[in-house]
Order: sequence, then structure tokens, then C-alpha cells
Amino acid sequence: MAVVAPEEERFARNTLIMAQAVHESVQKLYDAGYKTVNPMMISFAIGIISSFDKHYLIQGFIKKSHKTSWDSIKNKDEKFFLENAGDIFSELPMENVNMFRDMFQLKDKQGQPVISQALKNQLWDLFHAMVKISIKYVHKQRKPYSYMGQSGMTNAYSVNFSDDVDLARHSKLWGVVLEFPPNC
Repeated sequence: MAVVAPEEERFARNTLIMAQAVHESVQKLYDAGYKTVNPMMISFAIGIISSFDKHYLIQGFIKKSHKTSWDSIKNKDEKFFLENAGDIFSELPMENVNMFRDMFQLKDKQGQPVISQALKNQLWDLFHAMVKISIKYVHKQRKPYSYMGQSGMTNAYSVNFSDDVDLARHSKLWGVVLEFPPNC
């Protein structure tokens, strides 16, 4: 059986994959004459993200995004996401978040977006994975267990962690199965 990396590791990996995809796109745009975002700034952001404690990174995302953004990410609501990127990624340097937003709003001379739909789809897929990982992270941090109660098997948590995250709602919406091992 393959060993699955902890959620905070997978979240950090997806964050770096996303940053690298943005860097490649920015480099192509920069080479094509769109100098709005300097690829060196994205490299700088990648370095910052790489240095973050992985728990800090995922917990910051959860704290800043679960109430207002997870539904919008699920619906791929680009407008909401761009308007709220500063709040969601407040742990990152704001100039990098603003550059990211500017890049996604950049249009060519014909008024068409310069960012490809393929890149946008890739980023949405990564954001979806990050939310699902975050749901599992909160669940595991709460230390789930089940026990036989008077009305049958009962699921419970032994630790209070991110209590404002509605795991039941989000796990159902995102199709994330939450396991509650028996308390022996």
C-alpha cells in the first residue's frame, strides 16, 4: 500500500506547482512583450512560499478562505476570486498577489485575455485540490473517532481545531469522505 504524504505536504506541493505554472505563463507573456509582471517577482514569491512552514501555509489558507471563498472556488467564480485574492493570500507579499491579479485581468490589443483558458483550468484544478486537502487537514487535526452510543455508531472529534470550518457541509459539497476510525 502506497504511503500518502500528509495534507500539509500535499498542500505545499500544490501551492508550488501553481506558482511554477504561473511563473511559466508570466515568462511567456514577458517574452511576448507583456511586461506587466516580471517573472523574477514570481520566482521571488516561489522562494517565499518554499520557506513557509507547511502547517502555517495551509492554516493561513483555511482561515482566510473557508467562509467566503471555498464556494466561489467550487463554482470557479473568477470575478469573486480576483476581488478577494488579497484576503485569501494575505500571508504572501501583497505586491505578488496584486501582480497575480493584474496578470489575470491583462488583455491583448483585441481585448482578449492573454492568459490561456488551459492555464486557468489548471489553476482551478489546483485550487480544487487545495480545498479538498484543506478539508481533510482540518478533519485529521480534529482527531476523529467513532464509538458505539445508545443510538448506534457515533462520530466525534477529540480536539477542537478550526471549529468555525463547517466540515459536514464542505465535505458533502466537495465529495470528500471523512473517516472516523473506531475508538478501541
